[in-house]
Amino acid sequence: MEQLLTNLSQPVVSTLFVAVVTVFLSYLAGRRKTVHDRLYEERAKVVASLFKHFQDVKQRFASLVSPIDYGGEPDKDEKAKLAAESFDEFQTYYRHNYIWLSRGVSGRVENFMNKYRQTFLDFDHEDLAKWNEVWKRFEKESPEITVRLEIEFRAALGHRGARLHRFWLDIRPRLSRLVRQ
Repeated sequence: MEQLLTNLSQPVVSTLFVAVVTVFLSYLAGRRKTVHDRLYEERAKVVASLFKHFQDVKQRFASLVSPIDYGGEPDKDEKAKLAAESFDEFQTYYRHNYIWLSRGVSGRVENFMNKYRQTFLDFDHEDLAKWNEVWKRFEKESPEITVRLEIEFRAALGHRGARLHRFWLDIRPRLSRLVRQ
């Protein structure tokens, strides 16, 4: 009889062990998924808001550096003030939320801020040659930054195509440097 109980208890113990391990692993996987989902949700919110702030900056800077002024628009000094305010809001938002972004995105945003800051500092509506240079630089860099932020947003939402596109944009400069060497 004892041998029968011993033989019966081994499958029960092993079944119980498998059940406990399964429950524990399920708990860990569920917890990890919850944390992962929360991270992506917050990242998507931050990138979307960052994109909104960027669009405000882009519109204000475009109005400032545009060689054409339309009737009813503020003068260049007022446009400069509005552009600076929108840039400051963008920068403040970024500084408060950069922790949610990947290092690559943070680096690109820092680069963008440096470029726009320089654009703002270089702008002189009295010097037409410098004005034209700043306008051309703005026209070239602004769409590139827009595309990068859009790709980041889509990647934060988990779109594989965006992740692949982001990877390609990240690796392309490195490949071109290797080819040149």
